Amino acid sequence: MELVVSHSHADFDALASQVAIHKLFPDVVRARIGKVSTPVRDFLALHKDHFELTPIQEIDLAAVSRVFLVDVRRASRLKAIEPLLRRIQEKDPDLEVIIYDHHEAAPDDLTGNVEVVEPIGATVTVLIEELRRREIPINPVEATLLALGIYSDTGSLTYPNTTPRDVEAAGFLISCGASLATLRYFLHLPLKPLQREAMICMLKNTKVFKVNGVRVGIGVVQMKKAPNSFSEVVNDILTIEGYEVLFGILAHGKHTTVIGRTQVPHVDIGSILQGLGGGGHAGAGSVKFRNTDDKEARRSLVKALRACPPRPRLVRHLMCTPVHTLDHETLLQHAEDDFLRFNISGAPVLKGGVIVGIISRRDIRGAHRDERKRLPVSSRMAHEVKTIGSYEPLLRAMERMVTEDIGRLPVLENGNLVGIVTRSDVMRVLYPGKRAKGR
Repeated sequence: MELVVSHSHADFDALASQVAIHKLFPDVVRARIGKVSTPVRDFLALHKDHFELTPIQEIDLAAVSRVFLVDVRRASRLKAIEPLLRRIQEKDPDLEVIIYDHHEAAPDDLTGNVEVVEPIGATVTVLIEELRRREIPINPVEATLLALGIYSDTGSLTYPNTTPRDVEAAGFLISCGASLATLRYFLHLPLKPLQREAMICMLKNTKVFKVNGVRVGIGVVQMKKAPNSFSEVVNDILTIEGYEVLFGILAHGKHTTVIGRTQVPHVDIGSILQGLGGGGHAGAGSVKFRNTDDKEARRSLVKALRACPPRPRLVRHLMCTPVHTLDHETLLQHAEDDFLRFNISGAPVLKGGVIVGIISRRDIRGAHRDERKRLPVSSRMAHEVKTIGSYEPLLRAMERMVTEDIGRLPVLENGNLVGIVTRSDVMRVLYPGKRAKGR
């Protein structure tokens, strides 16, 4: 007997990977371990005839000769198949084990006869590539599920773990007829009453603190009955409130669940939660505690964050130094000559070594129109100067440029001018292959 299994509370990537394995190996039985996530449950309510799963209790695990593990390889996430798990760990010669996964390595990872572990956004991506290689047709209903697997695990292709392979696979599925309306519906299901209650509670009880300059939100929710898919609540709050990193701690009965999500590439949620016995990938992860209250879970989470802190790119890593400056009495004509000579588009203005303004080519062009090029730069400069610290995350500089609609920020360290960061610098980070224009 051949079997394909994934983790309990299966998400769309888990289900989609099982379906893809079944298409590649039609004799494989798709097994369900425990409950599935709420979005998957709702999807199967309409698509059960297409993607039926066999409860693991109805399967004779002793009769399995080949097992596919998809979107999972940690033993701790497969306790529901204990007899089969034992055979895998003991390397039963009568059992072939094939693993497809995309999560980072963990201490309790299982090994198989074949292991396909790729650093990609979704496990199903590598299986879609195999389906394409074998030219196995995919109908629109199947394409929609496979696309849900990619979109859900990559935050609709926005999580830091997303790769060009995920994007290409998603595009291929759309060409196969994947329903974008169905994707939109199941990726953005309205919250159920218990989820709404959890959201209100978490919004009230989220505190923000900084770790290496990164704003991290930790929200605590205490409920007698846990809502299905607390992760959806955390996802929605992350989007609504615009946190860089957000952890939701749900305490219910003797259980405490921690869900983590991030929108920035310099935080690895999976690695942070792996230190607590959980896991995930760069953009998302979770861990469950038993007989641990929310206060202890929060202390453990903060400790894990400090052990695996964010490593944001700082302003000092990208700023231009030394800074070309202008004295406040420099004539506009001479300032324009400097800009052309040094290929820059603006500069801080100093008076007695102190920044008193900032001027750009655009300001000087205005003087051209008024025929006032022989006036000093102090006559055209912006007097209100926005600055930033050298140890601030670059993301903070980007936010300030957007909020203030400015093109350059002088960088200060202990009150002294040590550099400048410009739109061009930011563009080089956002688009590494793009050649930046002058400063």
